[in-house]
Amino acid sequence: MKYSRLLTFIVIGLLASIVTFFIYRQNFHFLDAVDLKLKDARFKIRKNVQPDNRVVIVAIDSKSVNELGRWPWKRSVFAGLLDSLKEYGVRVTALDIVFSEPSDSREDAVLSRAIEKNSSVILGYFFRDEKEDVDPKAVSQIELSKIKLLKIAEGVTEVPVYQRPFVETNIPLLGRGALDFGFFNTDPDSDGPVRKSTLLML
Repeated sequence: MKYSRLLTFIVIGLLASIVTFFIYRQNFHFLDAVDLKLKDARFKIRKNVQPDNRVVIVAIDSKSVNELGRWPWKRSVFAGLLDSLKEYGVRVTALDIVFSEPSDSREDAVLSRAIEKNSSVILGYFFRDEKEDVDPKAVSQIELSKIKLLKIAEGVTEVPVYQRPFVETNIPLLGRGALDFGFFNTDPDSDGPVRKSTLLML
């Protein structure tokens, strides 16, 4: 009797191991989908977390476009926004917009002066998948930030972090007066929503 029960447990264990191994080898997407839905359920069960009232999002919406005109706006508009935020006592302003191409020289100069005058502006940049050579000016601009650039050691073929070979930064004129720089890439999950923030990228 004991032998029969032991044999049953062994068979069940072997079958479970085989099924688990088969699912792992096949990389079934439904397991990922189930895991994502479980994460959503945990967030719904969790009590609402009140955001810090010291952080305010200034969003560009349809009302903004109706009042200020269609996108893209002149860079003097952003200069005026930075001046107003400084007057309101905002301690740090982070922009998730990249001014990667030169505009009218006067417009660029106005925004550059506003960034320098504000003295607490963090400019954004983002990584792309293109296999283009990285602009040395872009790299030198990022090197000014507090974020240290990392290099993959020779012989290392797999790195368990997001890798993007191309970086899109602001024109150097605007970066001179910035307090710092930060990337704002977001990687949605396979079903579309963004559930996490990328902290490290190569």
